[in-house]
Amino acid sequence: MDDMQLLIFNRRNQNLAKRLLASLVGPFSNITFEYFDSFSAFIDRLHRPYRNIAVIVFIPNGVRAVEAMIAVRDLLDDMKVICLLKSDDERSKEIVHHLYPRYISYSDNDFSDILEVLSKMRMASRGQFTPRKTAGSKAIAG
Repeated sequence: MDDMQLLIFNRRNQNLAKRLLASLVGPFSNITFEYFDSFSAFIDRLHRPYRNIAVIVFIPNGVRAVEAMIAVRDLLDDMKVICLLKSDDERSKEIVHHLYPRYISYSDNDFSDILEVLSKMRMASRGQFTPRKTAGSKAIAG
């Protein structure tokens, strides 16, 4: 049974999407992947129900794509969003926070950070995630 649905929206950089999918296939065999390169097809998919936790990986090709996604952000309310930006796209970096993403990464990395974030999301959805205790924190007696 699938335990997570991953929707990938990437309009122009198919090599980047192929690299991302290749890095996800092994560690995430129980995830359903759906890939969209058309904004209208992606929006149509957002209107259909999900069986499990839904995560969107948004790979914008520039500020106009980010602005278009911000315009429909109400459709993303129940979903977790991961943004994968170009490291030199300063304007997209400034406005992508309006999507309230769970995580922002950059297209010139090896995706290990995204794998870690997805692992934590999956564990949290299963009730298996225990937050890390930080220095100076105290346990609360029950």
